[in-house]
Amino acid sequence: MIKVNTISLKKKSALDFSTSQSASFKKGSLQSFFTLSFKKGFFLYLPLLTLSILFIPAIRHYLDAEMSLKMLVQIPLLTVSGFIFGLGMSATRINIIQKISNQGATSLVFLFGTQTFWMIPRSLDMSVNNDISGILLYLSLMTAGFLFGAGFKTAPFVLKTAFSIYGLAMALAMAIVFIYYDALICSVYTIEMQRIAGKNTLYVFPFIFALFLYRLFYNMARLARNGNQDE
Repeated sequence: MIKVNTISLKKKSALDFSTSQSASFKKGSLQSFFTLSFKKGFFLYLPLLTLSILFIPAIRHYLDAEMSLKMLVQIPLLTVSGFIFGLGMSATRINIIQKISNQGATSLVFLFGTQTFWMIPRSLDMSVNNDISGILLYLSLMTAGFLFGAGFKTAPFVLKTAFSIYGLAMALAMAIVFIYYDALICSVYTIEMQRIAGKNTLYVFPFIFALFLYRLFYNMARLARNGNQDE
């Protein structure tokens, strides 16, 4: 009788263990599924949805109509959407890009070159007046953002910091020029629109600068911690 009870207890404990293992496996699989779904949705579907909305002619013309919307909404969204898409791609799919990226240097130079080109008044006017130039603006900024996102992880800390400082300085200088320059910079916009764009850039600048400082000190602390661990 004692032997039978012992066998039944062993079977019951084994059944309970397998049930708990199965439940934990299902729970882990469910968490993994939601994590992968969130990552896939964030890195793939969100950028594609944003780009699809920006490509709608009515939305595109609405953003082109105001200089502030052009400079602070349309151009950054195109670049950031491409960046997120490139950041989320697996390393095997972008292996060639990472090889030619030269530790992110090529991607960063291409990004700033593309943005600088579209900051030229003549280029900006063409992107508004000519549909083909507008499409080229979309495609070039998306590509630049994608390449930047693909090579972002391989770029060294010093390089990313240097280019971030350069970008912040360029944005601040552009805002000051827009506010205090008395002549038209872009023929498709008025001086009033130009000054509003400069003021709005100054309003946004402190938030971007605060984000830069946060990332700077965070990465410096991480590098210091990794250095102490190596010692």
